[in-house]
Amino acid sequence: SNAKNNPGKELQFTDLKKGDMNKVTQRQTRIIKNSESWSDLWTEMFPTEMIASAIDFNENMVIAVFQGQKSTGGYDIKINKIVETNNKIFIYIIETSPGKNCIVTQALTQPYHIVQLKYYNKPIEFIFEQKISNC
Repeated sequence: SNAKNNPGKELQFTDLKKGDMNKVTQRQTRIIKNSESWSDLWTEMFPTEMIASAIDFNENMVIAVFQGQKSTGGYDIKINKIVETNNKIFIYIIETSPGKNCIVTQALTQPYHIVQLKYYNKPIEFIFEQKISNC
């Protein structure tokens, strides 16, 4: 489909949590539409931390993206924008990797980004853009 003819409408979303340390080591995306799944995800990410914040899933849903485990710092994953078209929701994600000149932490990292938005019942498609940081 030609995106230029149907640019869609940009949707507002709220950051819930973003960072580079959690226990999810596989690259993945998650769409969370109920409290039980939200609680399960939080426990998987942070087994020893406090419980997840309360979210009204009658009105909202949660999108979580995980870059997978990396051998150094300098990586990042970010939900950049969310666009609604007539029949779909598109989640635009930017993934950053460190360039060869970057000085990075020599430690395992697992970058992630979690956002909350209004509940939609449309199919969701993730679109990834890769960037290299030049430092």
